[in-house]
Amino acid sequence: MRTTVGMEIELNLITADGFIKNVADEILQDSRNEGFFVPEATHSQIELNSLPANTVEDLHQDIIQKLLLLEEICQDWGVFPVPVSEFGAGKSKSRTGKQRYDVYETILGHLNNEKLNTISGVHIHFSQVLHRNIDQYNVLQALDPLSFAVTTTSPIRYDGVNSLNCHRVNLVRNDVFQNYPLHAQLLPYPCTIEEIESLNLQRFEQWRTASGLSVTEFSKLFTPENTGYAPIRKRNSIGPTGTWEVRSLDSTTPSHALAVVALYKGCLDHMVEKDIPVAIASEDGIYKFSDENIILPSFSTLKHFEGIAIRYGLHSEEIASYLQKVSDFAREGLPVCDRKYLDILQGGKLDNPAHQIMKYLRSQGHNNNTFSPTETAQANLFMREQYRTSLTQ
Repeated sequence: MRTTVGMEIELNLITADGFIKNVADEILQDSRNEGFFVPEATHSQIELNSLPANTVEDLHQDIIQKLLLLEEICQDWGVFPVPVSEFGAGKSKSRTGKQRYDVYETILGHLNNEKLNTISGVHIHFSQVLHRNIDQYNVLQALDPLSFAVTTTSPIRYDGVNSLNCHRVNLVRNDVFQNYPLHAQLLPYPCTIEEIESLNLQRFEQWRTASGLSVTEFSKLFTPENTGYAPIRKRNSIGPTGTWEVRSLDSTTPSHALAVVALYKGCLDHMVEKDIPVAIASEDGIYKFSDENIILPSFSTLKHFEGIAIRYGLHSEEIASYLQKVSDFAREGLPVCDRKYLDILQGGKLDNPAHQIMKYLRSQGHNNNTFSPTETAQANLFMREQYRTSLTQ
């Protein structure tokens, strides 16, 4: 049984000189939008929703068709979509007036809500395979550090600071939600589906209390399956079997996003189709992906991987080695037409988009640890070109 897959892609809108522009509503209200472009948390963001697909190739065709249409619409409005979070070249305007957005500010505070709204990401939905769904969840969790190590486009923070390969994940997990660890951080592997459902209820009740709203009022805006920023959500309301929503990818080029889709989907489908048992390592530093069994890294190892992936991305030898072993396993779970999407992950020392951004800025003589808005606008324009090229690959 193969999983179906779908994507949500968040993009920022910039001007020809690389600065954020808050014109999302004009794009969304364009008559050519048939409903697959939807609003996000700010007036500079557009979210694209794909259809569910049986193969990565089918998903690719769907999103490229929509992204090319978005190019046409944006061109008519004098802006350009770019797959990055905010770097400080201009500032987005947060949406208000929709009570769900307002509740975020009540719970997190104005400053943290503003920080949260500077990030853009990609969400992937995989259909649940009910007789293996706890194993699906744990495999997805074990792959978490690879998702942003491959896709990160956030080496620069909203205020121009450069100190990490992935500011986006660090900002969410270790800053904005530090008072609500259940809502954003990686948690120990669950043993049962009931444990996941229980955590969802805990998040829901914790935020309902913090919101000051009644159960009735809060339930109009949130449900247990969509409360907080958990790295993986169990979305029972989507599709005939429900989906797993992976939320840890940066907004990125189609080629990097689809590489992660292929990585995840290949692992899930290989596991299910060959009925491979899954266990969690009892010792740190141990993992295995084979037809005989899957041994996932211990939780402490996974947290270690998370930290070094945030800091170093694919330039960490540990992350690069982990990626290659997982990629080899995933390839065997994919149909021939989908294996090409893993090609970008092959080779020696790999540069993810964040590495490429910094190499470009350094090549332009920008060697600071904090960049000016004019300099980060150049980073936006560099990623705009990387994105545009990826649309034709």
